[in-house]
Amino acid sequence: MPTTETDQAVELQPAPYGYGISSSEGGVLLHTLVTKWAARYWRGNPKSLWTEHRASRWIVWAPARCQRGLDWKVDDPRPGDGWRLCPTCQLDDGERLARLCRDDRPPFDLTHLDVQEPEK
Repeated sequence: MPTTETDQAVELQPAPYGYGISSSEGGVLLHTLVTKWAARYWRGNPKSLWTEHRASRWIVWAPARCQRGLDWKVDDPRPGDGWRLCPTCQLDDGERLARLCRDDRPPFDLTHLDVQEPEK
């Protein structure tokens, strides 16, 4: 019986700065941090159309290996926590950079064009 990805034990990438989740994903994926958490002060704009931009506040965030900005810190994952690991964060550096740089369009194929082959 073939094993699936969910059946295999996932070996976590080293995370010297810990883990976090992103509010833009609704806290679904657990990401690996690449730096320490940073804080900056957001000076609100009272004339903004968005209520969340009107008030001044401190913003705490950290970047993930997959280049997503994270909002919340998470303790080290345990098997029973139920977190889904970000697949891009779990790749090694070479695979991750290749995935971020690849071109997702299909390869050029002349058979899909209305071009006839030249006569020999």
